Amino acid sequence: MINFGTINSSKINLSIRIIKIILSFLLLVWCFGFLFASIFPKSGVIVIYPIIKQIYSVVCHQTGYKSFEVNGFHFLVCARCTGIYFGALVGSVLLLFIRNPINLKPRYFLVACLPILLDVFAYSTGIYSYNKIIAFITGAISGSITILYISNGFENFLQKKVYD
Repeated sequence: MINFGTINSSKINLSIRIIKIILSFLLLVWCFGFLFASIFPKSGVIVIYPIIKQIYSVVCHQTGYKSFEVNGFHFLVCARCTGIYFGALVGSVLLLFIRNPINLKPRYFLVACLPILLDVFAYSTGIYSYNKIIAFITGAISGSITILYISNGFENFLQKKVYD
């Protein structure tokens, strides 16, 4: 006798694992893209720097003094966006090692976004000057939690598709 629940469960787990790997790979490519010109300033790809810069301008204001700089080139995203993307990348890699579903409540997401909101508020009201390290850290906290919600959304979608 065949247990169809086991077959569906193993297929779901494999699909979830594949999605997590793809998500991690895409985040790695995305992070490499905004770092490339800074890390390899003398490469031939510098010719397409304006195009790559334009792509990242859709998701970030790219203000120079708010961006990290290496080899005379600013990252193509600000320190906060750098933190968000690296936090998401690290979180996605860690998710590859977590097998059990994580119980996520909306308040965790709000708590993870609170440091960014407080930082932006404090900077905007003049309580303190802009600090790239603080912006990076608040972004990393938010990015690492956000990727949990994105991954959880994929898992829920796959499970719903199989059991509906």
